[in-house]
Amino acid sequence: MNFAATEIQRTYRGMMGQVEVAMMMISSVKIQAVARGWLARKIAGGMLVERDVKEEGERLASITIQSLLRRAAVRINQSKRAASTLAIQRTWRGFVGRSEAR
Repeated sequence: MNFAATEIQRTYRGMMGQVEVAMMMISSVKIQAVARGWLARKIAGGMLVERDVKEEGERLASITIQSLLRRAAVRINQSKRAASTLAIQRTWRGFVGRSEAR
């Protein structure tokens, strides 16, 4: 009878050890999944920030280009306006001068 009790205990303890090892495996897999998920979210979040920074840089670059082109257009327009003003003044002064000379 003593042998039978010992055999039952041995079998039970072995089974419980296997269950404990299986539970530890399941737990370790879960811990790894959580850690990998956290790491992936952190990397993806960094990628989003990097993408946002890149897009902001591109937006600022396009604004700078537009600003420079507008400035050049205004300078050309001012040059044409100044030339037109001088032509009108020259014509008017010539007209007045000729009228006074008669």
